[in-house]
Order: sequence, then structure tokens, then C-alpha cells
Amino acid sequence: MDNPLTPPQAGQPGSMLTGAVERLDKALLAVEHRLSMLQHGDVSFPADGVLPDAMLSKELEETKAREKAVTDAANGAFEALGEAAASIRKILKDGEAA
Repeated sequence: MDNPLTPPQAGQPGSMLTGAVERLDKALLAVEHRLSMLQHGDVSFPADGVLPDAMLSKELEETKAREKAVTDAANGAFEALGEAAASIRKILKDGEAA
């Protein structure tokens, strides 16, 4: 019997979504760390407060990659739910026919 607190293994429905959630958790921790560093003056920025284009470009690309991963995970979860619903309908239909 599956434990609802045990994350799904690779290839199981929900495993892509679990991975996406874990990546988002890591990203949140990174943001919190950056904010902490800013609050303690551990990070320096240019005098005008504008980040270099290369840094912004890298951040944008990383964000796009994370967004794609979340979208892919959501699509995978949607497909898995559709398959589960189809299986349930078939079981119910077969049960009524019996």
C-alpha cells in the first residue's frame, strides 16, 4: 500500500510535479539567501543599482527553464489524471456490464 507521504518514484504519476516543487523550493531558498546577504551588506551592486546585462540575461534564462519545467510537470500531471479518470470510467463501465 502506498504511503501518501512518500513521494512518487520516477515514472509514477506525480513524480514530475514533485520534482518541479523541489526545484521551486530550492529556488526559494536561493532567493531567501540572496535577500539575507543584501540585508547584511554582503553583496555589492553598481552605484546606479542596475545589474549587469549578462547577469540579468542569465537570471532570465534560468527562470524560463524553471517555468518550462513546471509547465512540463503540470502537463504530465494532467495527462496522468486523464489516464486515471479513463481507467476509473472503464472499471465502472465493466462493473455495470457484469
